[in-house]
Amino acid sequence: MKNKLYFLIPLIAIILILSNAFFGHLLFGSPYGQDINKYSIYVHLQPEWNSYPGNILYDVTNMWTNPNSKSDVKGFDNLSLDTASFDDYNSNELLYQNPKSFVELKHAFSNCESSWKPHLYLYAVDNIRNKI
Repeated sequence: MKNKLYFLIPLIAIILILSNAFFGHLLFGSPYGQDINKYSIYVHLQPEWNSYPGNILYDVTNMWTNPNSKSDVKGFDNLSLDTASFDDYNSNELLYQNPKSFVELKHAFSNCESSWKPHLYLYAVDNIRNKI
């Protein structure tokens, strides 16, 4: 009996963790009305930087309250074919820091219009803390 429990309890825990990771955001709507936007910024420093520069990649996560937030999650099956929003996708910009220049390339939409619903780990942790 003990051998079965040693196998069964970790198996149940792994199944719960994986199901929450893959499907947790689909089961519950966010009670906070928040959306998350993730994107990357690639920065290439120009030759006038004398510090032997390398290329820099920033991963940015924005979380904001969206008053027009929808309860459904966009997936691959219901993507729109509207290409009007692609005009600023992966656009290069030449920017300056003091007199030195660098090139910035955004690797995703950063206009806070396309978003995905967050996993509800913060909500779960808040509930557990309130119950303890």
